[in-house]
Amino acid sequence: MNNAAYRNPVIPGQFADPAMIKYGGRYYLYPTTDGADGWSGTVFHAFSAEDPLRGPWTDEGIILDLASEQVPWAVGSAWAPAMLERDGRFYFYFCGKRPDGVSCIGGAVSDSPASGFAAMPEPLLELDKVRAEGIRMGQTIDPSVFEEDDGTVYLLFGNGEPAVVQLTEDLCRTVPGTMRNIAGMKGFREAVDVTKRGGIYHFTWSCDDTGSPDYHVCYGVSDSLFGPVETLYPILEKKPEWDILGPGHHCVFREPDRDEYLISHHRFATPTEAYPGYHGFHREVCVERLEFDENNRMRPVVFTESARPRGGYLFVHFSSELPEKDGAGNPIPRTDGEQIYMALSRDGLNWRDLSEKPILRSGIGDRGVRDPFPVRDPHTGRVFIIATDLCIEGGTDWGKAQFAGSRDIIVWTSDDLVHWSRERAVTVGIPEAGCVWAPEAVYDPERDAFFVFFASMVSDPGEKPKQRIYAAYTKDFVTFTETKLWIERPGHIIDTTVFRRGGKFFRVSGDEATKQLLFETADSLTGEWTILPSETLAALPGVEGPETLTLQDGETLCLMADRYAAGLGYLPLVTDKPGEPDFRILDPGEYDMGGLKKRHGGVLRITEEEVRRLEAFFA
Repeated sequence: MNNAAYRNPVIPGQFADPAMIKYGGRYYLYPTTDGADGWSGTVFHAFSAEDPLRGPWTDEGIILDLASEQVPWAVGSAWAPAMLERDGRFYFYFCGKRPDGVSCIGGAVSDSPASGFAAMPEPLLELDKVRAEGIRMGQTIDPSVFEEDDGTVYLLFGNGEPAVVQLTEDLCRTVPGTMRNIAGMKGFREAVDVTKRGGIYHFTWSCDDTGSPDYHVCYGVSDSLFGPVETLYPILEKKPEWDILGPGHHCVFREPDRDEYLISHHRFATPTEAYPGYHGFHREVCVERLEFDENNRMRPVVFTESARPRGGYLFVHFSSELPEKDGAGNPIPRTDGEQIYMALSRDGLNWRDLSEKPILRSGIGDRGVRDPFPVRDPHTGRVFIIATDLCIEGGTDWGKAQFAGSRDIIVWTSDDLVHWSRERAVTVGIPEAGCVWAPEAVYDPERDAFFVFFASMVSDPGEKPKQRIYAAYTKDFVTFTETKLWIERPGHIIDTTVFRRGGKFFRVSGDEATKQLLFETADSLTGEWTILPSETLAALPGVEGPETLTLQDGETLCLMADRYAAGLGYLPLVTDKPGEPDFRILDPGEYDMGGLKKRHGGVLRITEEEVRRLEAFFA
């Protein structure tokens, strides 16, 4: 294996529960296809590479589809595969659900590691039959394969309690009377795996729940494949400061010709903040080196820099309705400033414009947009952009825009950030509203829906008209609940942004009376909000369009404020204690907003795969 630098995750996309083999000089990974609610994926892919750490890993395609006639007994829930090669034949063991919803373990055979698999007509292991043999078990899932020194092959499996059973010589059936539980694996949840080294059986297994950030791999040893196992210590655990959470469901791989080991496993898809509350359905596959000490005991995996998630940030914004100037200082009218622009950053502070021209244009409504905001669906990973339907440079004056403007928001959707749907308009403003400005959305786990909020100018009888913040819920940005008043101040209020951290919500709003930003917190979106005083924000006048992001260290909060009054664009401020917003204004040398002037927009945390895709598309 090449010792040069490598980086996790090793395969793009969302996958989990990886099994690994080597054949013909290539390494093969067989993971669960992830990213679907309820672990409801139906297909298995094979990936191959010449170097398991540095890759690149090639997707060889789908090798088994449980939703098709390829697997007669299964209807879906394709989970946790295992693979064994013997004499050029490949034996693939996997989990699937019968039509009655019961999980079983099946098998498939091929002459190729990446195609041509024929599934066995019936499951190898079914829960009712397993229990009939006196085996204690919650679910019949998570097979792994172990080949003994004499060539005898065993299947290990189980949820709640582990078990082992011998396979017949053709590797397609179980040997009657050989099934038994294995005692001693403390905290066992699932995914037992065995490696034999120096006459010792090294057991590893996953503890806690796969949807928990505390999911981890424990280790123990035994003199027998059948136990009992002496539990020793965890060898794979989370590292929150690197955004590594829920590492588990692994495969220990030994190089066929030497005493070197790898451990493939999954962790929560990064950045983890992209999928709040649904991490167990969004996972990614990693590979690390695994070592033994001088006493023939596995060393705990020490995450190298290769394991630190990178990813980055996508800033979606408009530019400006103000005319630019030529070399002589004469104004040049703008025609495309109020459209969708994007910039990319690795660290959230230094930005590179993806294009000098608009990436998305609105040709409906006012034929221009302002204040765009991106938000990700935690279930599907789909990204929505919502924006104000307004084009000042197109001739709309500010009076009309406020009192007789559009009550719509403009919506785009994308599954990959480079291909976007056609824009569409959705009416969210109340009938009395003169406008709908600066829409944003935040996912509310209590409602399992997006909380969409925006400013509207409303004239109440006997009162002066003023901007208030209204809100509604949606799951799909097509159908919305009834719009209701959310925030009202003595004067106007516009440009509100919300983020969630540590179980609390935080809100930053532009106060038009003071031309400053107001910082608040609450336990729920519709609960009571408490103002958090900030000397820095109180001394920062002439700003609006607040946006927030968490920097790569996972702790530092960056607040960006648009210095519209001075026409200077965005200014970053940082704090490592959002509950005590003692912000520090960054010096000009600490950030770079890129070439284009960036007006009110929003920042989306994106994965490493998405960063690379955007870089390639806009190269």
